[in-house]
Amino acid sequence: MEICKYYHNAQAPVILSIDDLSFTAILSNGKLRAADDWGYGLNEANGIWRYLEDTLFKFYPEVRGTIFFPLNIRHGVQNLNAGYDVVFRENKEEIAEFFKCIQQRFEIAFHGTNHGRYKDVQNPQIADNWQQEFEYLTLSDVAYLKEVIKNFEHEYNINFTGGKYPGYRGSDVSEELIQAIGFSWWMRKADMCGKRCKDNDYSYFGQNGQILDIPTNVDSSIFRRQLDVRMIDSLKIRLKQKIPFIASMWATLKKCEKEMYIEYLYDNSLPITIQSHFVSMRTDGYRQTPALYDDMESLLGIYALIRGANVWYTTCGDLSEYIHSYNQAVLLHMNNKYKLSFRDGDTSRKVTISSNYRRLKREEDGRVIFGCYHRGKWLYDDLGAGIYVEI
Repeated sequence: MEICKYYHNAQAPVILSIDDLSFTAILSNGKLRAADDWGYGLNEANGIWRYLEDTLFKFYPEVRGTIFFPLNIRHGVQNLNAGYDVVFRENKEEIAEFFKCIQQRFEIAFHGTNHGRYKDVQNPQIADNWQQEFEYLTLSDVAYLKEVIKNFEHEYNINFTGGKYPGYRGSDVSEELIQAIGFSWWMRKADMCGKRCKDNDYSYFGQNGQILDIPTNVDSSIFRRQLDVRMIDSLKIRLKQKIPFIASMWATLKKCEKEMYIEYLYDNSLPITIQSHFVSMRTDGYRQTPALYDDMESLLGIYALIRGANVWYTTCGDLSEYIHSYNQAVLLHMNNKYKLSFRDGDTSRKVTISSNYRRLKREEDGRVIFGCYHRGKWLYDDLGAGIYVEI
């Protein structure tokens, strides 16, 4: 018998990580479009969620992940002085129903309260006019944040187990603040995105290394082809030089390089965490990158690439729960028996065990458990502490 690193002995976990769900939108000539919706449309026609249902989820129903939500409905990233037709949805019953709908596929995670703030809200055009929330939060805000989180969880039946820095920016006290609130996992960095490095594996921080640090390593736009004036001018020059074949080969090689990067994550049993945003059109006139609407073709390409692979489609919270249990698990061989225990004595912990036998008998209650044959082994998911006999 052997403890598996990931649930169901998967080669790698896959998580779609989406930032900034917000119940607001920028209207175009008074009409809602998925291209400019941040979540205002809920599951209605022309909204961004319906767009996801009709494209990504339709072809890849296995998609699961984590949505990072700033708790205040009118949070700071919406600059109402920028001249755009911005609308808000504030009906709590509608919002609660929508949360219930999306939690069939995604978990909801903490992304601050206001996301951040404009230093000069009356002048949105000023450069360097934005400050991310965790850059200015201090330890004196812990009590306030706990109260806001508690009220939100109660109102919408949501349990926050972790979160992410807005903009991946924190301060010298941010890690201490996260631990004081009581989170078990966090997404702190995206520096490893697209790079082959040791930071692509999960790590730990906080006192006694109790908080799982989950990397962000794949951009949802990785396979996106975006029009660029400089690229078009360069292409015209190549065409005039009558060497389109070289340009075509170069584009092919660049695409292969990106596919090989995802293959590298998979081959090394590293988390594959795909970063995107609900927000496409922003109130400064720019398009957010990466973003679900603009990157849909690329997202479809990512999931096409990994379809059929031995992966675990999951959430940050479920990954964290399993990894913490895996690190606490101890499997002792005693004659023809195996004792599974957890160092911290947490009776709720469970792991996946692989065995050469198709059945296990739990000695404590005599229960016979049947395994699932998977790649030459019998797998037993969700095994808790106990003494097991292979039969």
